[in-house]
Amino acid sequence: MTFSLSFLFALGMVYLFALFLIAYCADHKYIPNKVVRHPATFVLSLGVVVTSGAYYGMIPLAHGTGYLYLEYYVGIALCFLLARHLIIPLYRVCKSNQLSSLADLMAFRYRSQSVGSVITVLMLLAVLPLIAMQIKMVADTTFLLSQTGLLDDNHKGQHVGLALVFCVFISLFTLLFGTRRQRHNGLVTAIAADSLFKCLMFIAIGVIATTEVFGGVENMQGWLNDNPAQLAALTESTHSGSTRTLLMVSFAAALGMPHLFHMLYAENASSEAVRTSSWGMPLFLLLLSLPVLPILWAYLATGSQAPLEYAPLGIGIALNSPLLTAFIYVGGLSAASGMTIVATLALASMSLNHLVTPFYKPGPSRDIYDWLQRVRRGLIFGLIMGGFILFRFLTNFDQIFIYGIISFATISQFFPGILAIQYFPAASRTGFFAGLISGLSIWLFTLILGHQGLATEILPGWLNIDTPNDLWILTAWTSLIINALIFTAGSLLFPPSTEENIAARNCAHNKIMMPRQEALSFSSIPELEQQLVDSLGTSTAKQEINRALNDLKLGDKETRIYHLRRLREQLERNLSHLLGPSVAHSIIESNPAKTSNMQQQGSDIRLMEVRLESYREYLTGVAVELDDLRRLHRQTLLNLPIGVCTLGPNQEILMWNTSMEKLTGIPSFQTSGALADALPLPWRELIVDFASTTEEDRHRATVTIENKPRWLSLHKTRQVPSNPNADDMVILVEDVTDLQLLEQELMHSERLASIGRLAAGVAHEIGNPVTGIACLAQNLGYESDDPAAVLQSANDIITQTERISSIVETLVNFSHSGRQISSREHEAVDLSHCVNEAIKLLSLDRDAQTVSFLNQCDSSILIGDYQRLLQVFVNLLNNARDASEEDGKIIVESRQEASNIIVTVTDSGHGIPVDQLDRLYEPFFTTRDPGKGTGLGLALVFSIIEEHGASIKATSPTHDNRGSRFTLSFPVARNSNKQSE
Repeated sequence: MTFSLSFLFALGMVYLFALFLIAYCADHKYIPNKVVRHPATFVLSLGVVVTSGAYYGMIPLAHGTGYLYLEYYVGIALCFLLARHLIIPLYRVCKSNQLSSLADLMAFRYRSQSVGSVITVLMLLAVLPLIAMQIKMVADTTFLLSQTGLLDDNHKGQHVGLALVFCVFISLFTLLFGTRRQRHNGLVTAIAADSLFKCLMFIAIGVIATTEVFGGVENMQGWLNDNPAQLAALTESTHSGSTRTLLMVSFAAALGMPHLFHMLYAENASSEAVRTSSWGMPLFLLLLSLPVLPILWAYLATGSQAPLEYAPLGIGIALNSPLLTAFIYVGGLSAASGMTIVATLALASMSLNHLVTPFYKPGPSRDIYDWLQRVRRGLIFGLIMGGFILFRFLTNFDQIFIYGIISFATISQFFPGILAIQYFPAASRTGFFAGLISGLSIWLFTLILGHQGLATEILPGWLNIDTPNDLWILTAWTSLIINALIFTAGSLLFPPSTEENIAARNCAHNKIMMPRQEALSFSSIPELEQQLVDSLGTSTAKQEINRALNDLKLGDKETRIYHLRRLREQLERNLSHLLGPSVAHSIIESNPAKTSNMQQQGSDIRLMEVRLESYREYLTGVAVELDDLRRLHRQTLLNLPIGVCTLGPNQEILMWNTSMEKLTGIPSFQTSGALADALPLPWRELIVDFASTTEEDRHRATVTIENKPRWLSLHKTRQVPSNPNADDMVILVEDVTDLQLLEQELMHSERLASIGRLAAGVAHEIGNPVTGIACLAQNLGYESDDPAAVLQSANDIITQTERISSIVETLVNFSHSGRQISSREHEAVDLSHCVNEAIKLLSLDRDAQTVSFLNQCDSSILIGDYQRLLQVFVNLLNNARDASEEDGKIIVESRQEASNIIVTVTDSGHGIPVDQLDRLYEPFFTTRDPGKGTGLGLALVFSIIEEHGASIKATSPTHDNRGSRFTLSFPVARNSNKQSE
């Protein structure tokens, strides 16, 4: 049974057109988005790992090695079963930094362009033979169905022409749907459909082989009973040393295969899809592995003349079923197409990022996007043509199998480096290169020995190398073990650099990306744009910054330092996707966008918080509980009834809790990452000034908000960070306005109480001059003939009136509440005058005992806040008088000591008990008899003194076990000497 070439060509074109149509519909949203982005679609797209080598090659592998063929599927499935420990952590790193290939990932982790370039070259050498295999199998199966046998010299040109046609159409598909910058929804959906078709087709072949060839499972068992050699062959090879070697190689190579890596990390849109693949992909591979043996036995039972490597086609030909044979042919075409498209796309991206852009970039005047698009398309076409050229040198299936093993073994040498990304933070690029060179050297050496047939002659006899299979087993295990050992030793002997250590912490398993709190040299987006112009050009720099701003949902007027750091980080990630991590890092590093000494910077707390929130879904066990504790502590700080403001280096605001929002009216999202200097008045002056001083506490600082005074108490402490060079500061802001107003009310009440005590004396004092005025007025009537006497009487009346006015003014001034501040309070009034006014007020109380007040204060000392200090001296002198005996003496003195003005009030009374000295300033505590004191006087004195930045100290006794002394210490900064007139 044969088909015409035109029919096979049309059949292939119909299938490829169907893929085109699916990709087009997905890109243009004709297929619902929930289908395109469904985890099942992603899992099916990972079926690209099943190439035509697996579609056809598993049959001869099972025939030669028995159950050993399962090791290929089990190795890949095991990688997905361990997805939580292998795939998901790598997905987090790749998505966070927009890394789309293994070379990108390794170059980012080891901070080396050379690492990316070496991996790219090795990947090209390993994968191009696999692409050539796909081309050969398509051409071979096409020729097989169109002729009576496989290749011969007379039809070789026709065979090559078929391969070329396939390459052209695959190139066209890849160029149309695989060269855009964003996720290729159409490509992913088409590859998923491709994988679904080949899976269903392979299962259908197995079912047809069982039912049509054998007539059912029981008949197949009967055939096996009649052919016991087939059952024996299944277990014979599993006892050889090659058992689990293929398992190890397929497991180690799974993470590095470019087509699988590309679908896992570059085209995947969600971590949920990765988690689904941890069971979905093993299930997919299980379904593919089940039909292998029924297909093999059916091929043997039919006695098909087709080559064993194309056994599925042999069954279709033997059954003389054109429809079945055509579908089997399309299934093989499907397997070859998917792998070729995705592998070429992945290799083109790697080559562009690590072999082209590091050594050549277009000038700033060129459109870099158009240039990259052209180069990427050229690489895609060149790689497929490279596979076509290599296909010309593959002459038989044995060569294909050997190249496949070599490719897998080469890719498996990357496994120690990949594993170290997550679990060996001490790994260095030197160790990686040493291990890789050692492992590959062993492979190359043994390949040469095997090719020349010298293995048994050169290698020691105790190694028991009798067959090529023994050599393959020894090489596979030895090279990987030596690679890992030398990699570890080299990393320990040559530790990683500072940048490698930072990247290692960002990539380590179960750790979030640790953003650096790097000082930026630019303060606005236009400055950053100007710094990037030399590397990217004006147009590209502007577009990339706008794209990063859109990603972060920021405006182009942003100046907050935290968001500028986020912008810089996002910009580097975007450029990593565009040009590769090494080039992107070099572009950012080549511009003075940050300080170069990264060791002196701490972790960016704000970015760490954001990433902890997004990383929560990956946490398990104790980590979840610790994160709950972190959330509790953070929520506690946010909801504290006192304002909390945390400042980082350079006074960057790290925390602005809810109480600060209510107190200032500034929402936290506006302060997040901003500098304290950017706060509006009056908060800028208040916080910046307090943060820059050595004070740890500032009591009752006054700010005016909406024309109303507010009193705030500030406290600060410096944190003890893990990095000793960091300088984090926590500032607590307490609103004491209500307390201040209450104290003023209490002070006013105390004044009114004092006025009550002074009322009788005021009445007596006013009565005398009033009586004198009345007498003088009466005398005027009798002395009208003497003008001089009348004038004298008038002067006497004025004098008495002024005396009354003085008494009333003194009393009225003293009665004013603290909230009604007169202009006089802020005038420079000398200390001696303030004390005299207090003595004058106290002298109005006629019921108080008689004492002598001696004011020995220096009149050259000026004080501000007259009214409040007057209250201080009234309370202190009144207490001293109450404690003194009749005709006692009270002395008020002042002196200057260094930077302080010292004022003492000393009495000769009965003194204060020593055990009561510490409680004198407590509200409502008094040493007087009940009903004779409120206990608020000294409490108010203490409050007023504290407001002035001064201190008060009580000493008792002072001499002969009698007397008390109150010492007031005012800083000179609050005072000055009166200038001579």
